[in-house]
Amino acid sequence: MGVARVARALIAACAFLALASPLLGQEQAAQSIFWLEHPTGFLASTAIDNIARTELAGPYDGRSQYFGIEVDSQAGKVYTFVLVHNPLTATSSPVVRQSNLDGSDSQIIFTYPVNPGRGILKFEPSERKLYVFGPTGIDRMNPDGSGFENIFSDPSQFILQADIDHVNGALIYLDFQSTNYKLLDFDGTNPRVLGATCPQHQCFPAMAVDGVAGKIYYSRYHTPP
Repeated sequence: MGVARVARALIAACAFLALASPLLGQEQAAQSIFWLEHPTGFLASTAIDNIARTELAGPYDGRSQYFGIEVDSQAGKVYTFVLVHNPLTATSSPVVRQSNLDGSDSQIIFTYPVNPGRGILKFEPSERKLYVFGPTGIDRMNPDGSGFENIFSDPSQFILQADIDHVNGALIYLDFQSTNYKLLDFDGTNPRVLGATCPQHQCFPAMAVDGVAGKIYYSRYHTPP
């Protein structure tokens, strides 16, 4: 019940959520939830057992768009994927931003040379890699922004949902064009199709993978009969 109440209170005000597991120093050992608020762009957090909001950073330009937030609990870092709005040129630059868990030392670690559109940001702790699922491809980089590489590209697909199966070592995404859930190895190879599907115009861009139970959880606009 406690977790459900926190979820209801936050969903109405935030764009993206991330969870920090207790792998930090003693002063930051409690599990926390981090989120980006829309449209202000504030980065905020709360402990799971205390719904008091802590403002960490912001506000940012409300015309910027925030497409992902991930937490590296071991390193004590928060990563966000942001389309930063430039009012002088009326354009947006996609960047990956890093900060400490308390919002300090916020900095851009990678700027895309070409705008890929929105990006679903995911962190894989065993590989120590950040993954960005764009509309038609997948990129990865080191947590400091170095070692950037495109590991998968297919213009015929449109990636609407994505997550990482940390247990079985797979990247999983929903291809909106075919409505199929698909898998790749961590290096972007060995593509295969899952049996699960989500009909077009019914899937919301959010999913989670439970590798231990072998389950995919996803949201839909319409409840099936």
